Amino acid sequence: PPGPLNFVFNPAPSGLTTSQVNGLIHTNKVHDFVKQYSPTYPGVDIQIPCNVNLASTCNAYYQASTINFYQAGGGCPNTCYSTVLYHEYGHFIIAMAGTGQGAYGEGMGDVNASLLANTPNLGEDFQGVNAGPLRSCYNNIVYPSNAEIHTAGQIMSGAFWLTLDALKANYPTQTALDIIRPLFLESIRLRPAGISPSITIDVLTLDDNDGNLNNGTPHYSEIAQGFNAKNLTAPAIDFLTYRDIATPGTY
Repeated sequence: PPGPLNFVFNPAPSGLTTSQVNGLIHTNKVHDFVKQYSPTYPGVDIQIPCNVNLASTCNAYYQASTINFYQAGGGCPNTCYSTVLYHEYGHFIIAMAGTGQGAYGEGMGDVNASLLANTPNLGEDFQGVNAGPLRSCYNNIVYPSNAEIHTAGQIMSGAFWLTLDALKANYPTQTALDIIRPLFLESIRLRPAGISPSITIDVLTLDDNDGNLNNGTPHYSEIAQGFNAKNLTAPAIDFLTYRDIATPGTY
Protein backbone atom coordinates (compact mmCIF):
# COMPACT_ATOMS: atom_id res chain seq x y z
CA PRO A 1 0.00 0.00 0.00
CA PRO A 2 -0.77 2.50 -1.34
CA GLY A 3 0.36 0.88 -4.61
CA PRO A 4 0.34 0.08 -7.41
CA LEU A 5 3.68 -1.73 -7.48
CA ASN A 6 5.28 -2.75 -10.75
CA PHE A 7 7.35 -5.93 -10.70
CA VAL A 8 10.12 -6.05 -13.29
CA PHE A 9 11.09 -9.60 -14.19
CA ASN A 10 14.30 -10.42 -16.02
CA PRO A 11 15.77 -6.86 -15.91
CA ALA A 12 19.06 -8.07 -17.46
CA PRO A 13 17.96 -10.74 -19.95
CA SER A 14 19.99 -13.89 -20.45
CA GLY A 15 19.05 -17.37 -21.61
CA LEU A 16 18.96 -18.82 -18.12
CA THR A 17 16.71 -16.09 -16.75
CA THR A 18 14.53 -15.52 -19.81
CA SER A 19 13.64 -19.21 -19.81
CA GLN A 20 12.27 -18.86 -16.28
CA VAL A 21 10.07 -15.92 -17.22
CA ASN A 22 8.96 -17.70 -20.40
CA GLY A 23 8.01 -20.72 -18.32
CA LEU A 24 5.88 -18.61 -15.99
CA ILE A 25 4.16 -16.59 -18.72
CA HIS A 26 3.46 -19.33 -21.24
CA THR A 27 2.41 -22.06 -18.79
CA ASN A 28 -0.24 -19.72 -17.42
CA LYS A 29 -1.19 -18.62 -20.94
CA VAL A 30 -1.75 -22.14 -22.26
CA HIS A 31 -3.70 -23.15 -19.14
CA ASP A 32 -5.99 -20.15 -19.59
CA PHE A 33 -6.38 -21.04 -23.28
CA VAL A 34 -7.67 -24.50 -22.38
CA LYS A 35 -10.10 -23.18 -19.77
CA GLN A 36 -11.38 -20.44 -22.08
CA TYR A 37 -12.41 -22.87 -24.80
CA SER A 38 -13.21 -25.93 -22.67
CA PRO A 39 -14.22 -24.66 -19.21
CA THR A 40 -14.83 -28.16 -17.79
CA TYR A 41 -11.62 -29.70 -19.12
CA PRO A 42 -10.46 -32.23 -16.51
CA GLY A 43 -7.26 -32.16 -14.49
CA VAL A 44 -5.57 -28.99 -15.73
CA ASP A 45 -6.26 -26.77 -12.71
CA ILE A 46 -3.01 -27.63 -10.96
CA GLN A 47 0.34 -25.91 -10.61
CA ILE A 48 2.14 -28.06 -13.13
CA PRO A 49 5.94 -27.95 -12.59
CA CYS A 50 7.79 -26.24 -15.43
CA ASN A 51 11.44 -27.28 -15.14
CA VAL A 52 13.85 -25.11 -17.12
CA ASN A 53 17.60 -24.98 -17.80
CA LEU A 54 18.06 -28.73 -17.55
CA ALA A 55 21.64 -29.81 -18.19
CA SER A 56 21.25 -31.04 -21.74
CA THR A 57 20.48 -29.52 -25.15
CA CYS A 58 18.20 -29.61 -28.19
CA ASN A 59 15.12 -31.16 -26.62
CA ALA A 60 12.11 -30.71 -24.36
CA TYR A 61 9.71 -33.27 -22.94
CA TYR A 62 6.56 -33.97 -20.94
CA GLN A 63 6.67 -36.52 -18.13
CA ALA A 64 4.35 -37.32 -15.25
CA SER A 65 2.52 -33.97 -15.22
CA THR A 66 5.72 -31.93 -15.63
CA ILE A 67 7.07 -30.03 -18.63
CA ASN A 68 10.83 -29.89 -19.02
CA PHE A 69 13.19 -27.75 -21.09
CA TYR A 70 16.91 -27.77 -21.86
CA GLN A 71 19.62 -25.14 -21.84
CA ALA A 72 21.07 -23.63 -25.02
CA GLY A 73 23.85 -25.58 -26.67
CA GLY A 74 24.68 -27.89 -29.55
CA GLY A 75 23.46 -25.27 -32.01
CA CYS A 76 20.03 -25.07 -30.33
CA PRO A 77 18.53 -22.25 -28.23
CA ASN A 78 17.20 -22.63 -24.72
CA THR A 79 14.07 -24.64 -25.48
CA CYS A 80 11.69 -22.95 -23.03
CA TYR A 81 9.79 -20.68 -25.39
CA SER A 82 6.20 -20.23 -26.65
CA THR A 83 5.34 -22.95 -29.20
CA VAL A 84 7.72 -25.51 -27.68
CA LEU A 85 6.10 -25.05 -24.27
CA TYR A 86 2.61 -25.15 -25.79
CA HIS A 87 3.47 -28.44 -27.48
CA GLU A 88 4.72 -30.04 -24.27
CA TYR A 89 1.73 -28.75 -22.32
CA GLY A 90 -0.37 -30.30 -25.07
CA HIS A 91 0.85 -33.71 -23.91
CA PHE A 92 -0.39 -32.81 -20.43
CA ILE A 93 -3.80 -31.85 -21.85
CA ILE A 94 -4.02 -35.20 -23.63
CA ALA A 95 -2.96 -37.14 -20.54
CA MET A 96 -5.54 -35.40 -18.34
CA ALA A 97 -8.30 -36.49 -20.73
CA GLY A 98 -7.11 -40.09 -20.46
CA THR A 99 -6.26 -40.16 -24.16
CA GLY A 100 -3.27 -42.04 -25.59
CA GLN A 101 -0.13 -40.31 -26.81
CA GLY A 102 2.14 -41.72 -29.54
CA ALA A 103 1.87 -40.09 -32.97
CA TYR A 104 -1.55 -38.74 -32.00
CA GLY A 105 -0.08 -36.99 -28.95
CA GLU A 106 2.79 -35.48 -30.90
CA GLY A 107 0.42 -34.22 -33.56
CA MET A 108 -2.12 -32.79 -31.15
CA GLY A 109 0.67 -31.15 -29.16
CA ASP A 110 1.57 -29.34 -32.37
CA VAL A 111 -2.11 -28.47 -32.93
CA ASN A 112 -2.27 -26.99 -29.44
CA ALA A 113 0.76 -24.81 -30.20
CA SER A 114 -0.41 -23.74 -33.64
CA LEU A 115 -3.97 -22.84 -32.64
CA LEU A 116 -2.89 -20.93 -29.53
CA ALA A 117 -0.10 -19.00 -31.27
CA ASN A 118 -2.06 -18.76 -34.56
CA THR A 119 0.94 -19.91 -36.58
CA PRO A 120 1.63 -22.96 -38.73
CA ASN A 121 5.28 -22.92 -37.62
CA LEU A 122 6.28 -24.93 -34.55
CA GLY A 123 9.59 -24.53 -32.75
CA GLU A 124 10.86 -21.61 -34.81
CA ASP A 125 14.69 -21.74 -35.03
CA PHE A 126 14.73 -24.76 -32.70
CA GLN A 127 17.80 -26.07 -34.55
CA GLY A 128 19.59 -22.73 -34.69
CA VAL A 129 19.25 -19.11 -35.74
CA ASN A 130 17.54 -18.79 -39.14
CA ALA A 131 16.98 -22.56 -39.29
CA GLY A 132 13.24 -22.05 -39.61
CA PRO A 133 10.58 -24.07 -37.82
CA LEU A 134 11.21 -27.54 -36.46
CA ARG A 135 7.87 -28.64 -37.96
CA SER A 136 5.13 -26.99 -39.99
CA CYS A 137 1.40 -27.57 -40.25
CA TYR A 138 1.94 -27.27 -44.00
CA ASN A 139 3.38 -30.68 -44.75
CA ASN A 140 2.93 -33.65 -47.08
CA ILE A 141 2.27 -36.34 -44.46
CA VAL A 142 -1.05 -38.16 -44.99
CA TYR A 143 -2.93 -40.99 -43.31
CA PRO A 144 -1.91 -43.76 -42.90
CA SER A 145 1.73 -43.23 -42.01
CA ASN A 146 4.32 -45.53 -40.46
CA ALA A 147 6.78 -42.67 -40.01
CA GLU A 148 8.43 -41.74 -36.72
CA ILE A 149 5.77 -40.40 -34.31
CA HIS A 150 6.71 -36.70 -34.57
CA THR A 151 6.52 -36.95 -38.36
CA ALA A 152 3.32 -39.02 -38.44
CA GLY A 153 1.75 -36.57 -36.00
CA GLN A 154 1.89 -33.91 -38.69
CA ILE A 155 -1.23 -35.54 -40.15
CA MET A 156 -3.16 -34.01 -37.24
CA SER A 157 -1.49 -30.61 -37.29
CA GLY A 158 -2.09 -30.38 -41.02
CA ALA A 159 -5.75 -31.42 -40.78
CA PHE A 160 -6.62 -28.86 -38.12
CA TRP A 161 -4.56 -26.06 -39.66
CA LEU A 162 -5.98 -26.58 -43.16
CA THR A 163 -9.44 -26.53 -41.59
CA LEU A 164 -8.55 -23.22 -39.97
CA ASP A 165 -7.38 -21.91 -43.35
CA ALA A 166 -10.73 -22.90 -44.84
CA LEU A 167 -12.57 -21.18 -41.99
CA LYS A 168 -10.47 -18.03 -42.42
CA ALA A 169 -11.62 -17.88 -46.03
CA ASN A 170 -15.22 -17.51 -44.81
CA TYR A 171 -14.92 -15.79 -41.43
CA PRO A 172 -12.73 -13.17 -39.73
CA THR A 173 -9.59 -14.70 -38.24
CA GLN A 174 -10.72 -14.48 -34.61
CA THR A 175 -14.09 -16.05 -35.45
CA ALA A 176 -12.33 -18.87 -37.29
CA LEU A 177 -10.11 -19.50 -34.27
CA ASP A 178 -13.11 -19.42 -31.94
CA ILE A 179 -14.73 -22.14 -34.07
CA ILE A 180 -11.76 -24.51 -34.39
CA ARG A 181 -10.22 -24.22 -30.91
CA PRO A 182 -13.08 -25.84 -28.91
CA LEU A 183 -13.48 -28.53 -31.59
CA PHE A 184 -9.81 -29.40 -31.11
CA LEU A 185 -9.95 -29.51 -27.32
CA GLU A 186 -13.25 -31.35 -27.04
CA SER A 187 -12.16 -33.94 -29.60
CA ILE A 188 -9.32 -34.97 -27.26
CA ARG A 189 -11.87 -35.70 -24.55
CA LEU A 190 -13.51 -38.27 -26.84
CA ARG A 191 -10.36 -40.41 -26.43
CA PRO A 192 -9.64 -41.47 -30.01
CA ALA A 193 -7.49 -44.57 -30.34
CA GLY A 194 -4.75 -42.99 -32.40
CA ILE A 195 -4.87 -41.23 -35.76
CA SER A 196 -7.70 -42.41 -38.02
CA PRO A 197 -10.69 -41.03 -39.96
CA SER A 198 -12.81 -41.60 -36.84
CA ILE A 199 -11.34 -38.33 -35.55
CA THR A 200 -13.00 -36.55 -38.46
CA ILE A 201 -16.35 -37.96 -37.39
CA ASP A 202 -15.61 -36.86 -33.80
CA VAL A 203 -14.93 -33.30 -34.96
CA LEU A 204 -18.05 -33.25 -37.14
CA THR A 205 -20.14 -34.62 -34.27
CA LEU A 206 -18.87 -31.84 -32.02
CA ASP A 207 -19.65 -29.28 -34.73
CA ASP A 208 -23.16 -30.65 -35.35
CA ASN A 209 -26.17 -28.66 -34.15
CA ASP A 210 -29.15 -30.87 -34.95
CA GLY A 211 -28.18 -34.46 -34.10
CA ASN A 212 -28.07 -35.50 -37.75
CA LEU A 213 -24.69 -35.83 -39.46
CA ASN A 214 -26.36 -36.93 -42.71
CA ASN A 215 -27.31 -33.33 -43.48
CA GLY A 216 -23.87 -31.98 -42.66
CA THR A 217 -22.80 -29.65 -39.86
CA PRO A 218 -22.45 -25.85 -39.67
CA HIS A 219 -18.82 -26.07 -40.79
CA TYR A 220 -18.87 -29.38 -42.66
CA SER A 221 -17.29 -28.01 -45.83
CA GLU A 222 -14.33 -26.43 -44.01
CA ILE A 223 -13.72 -29.51 -41.84
CA ALA A 224 -13.98 -31.81 -44.85
CA GLN A 225 -11.56 -29.61 -46.79
CA GLY A 226 -8.95 -29.74 -44.03
CA PHE A 227 -9.29 -33.37 -43.02
CA ASN A 228 -9.79 -34.80 -46.52
CA ALA A 229 -6.46 -33.25 -47.52
CA LYS A 230 -4.82 -35.58 -44.98
CA ASN A 231 -6.82 -38.62 -46.13
CA LEU A 232 -8.92 -38.46 -42.95
CA THR A 233 -11.95 -38.47 -45.19
CA ALA A 234 -15.21 -36.95 -43.97
CA PRO A 235 -18.33 -39.04 -44.66
CA ALA A 236 -20.35 -37.82 -47.61
CA ILE A 237 -23.54 -35.87 -46.97
CA ASP A 238 -26.86 -37.47 -47.98
CA PHE A 239 -28.57 -34.58 -49.71
CA LEU A 240 -31.70 -36.65 -50.33
CA THR A 241 -33.30 -39.08 -47.89
CA TYR A 242 -36.30 -41.32 -48.46
CA ARG A 243 -38.82 -42.48 -45.92
CA ASP A 244 -41.66 -44.84 -46.81
CA ILE A 245 -44.81 -43.16 -45.50
CA ALA A 246 -47.24 -45.79 -46.80
CA THR A 247 -46.93 -48.68 -49.20
CA PRO A 248 -49.66 -48.71 -51.87
CA GLY A 249 -51.98 -51.66 -51.76
CA THR A 250 -52.27 -54.29 -54.48
CA TYR A 251 -55.15 -53.85 -56.92
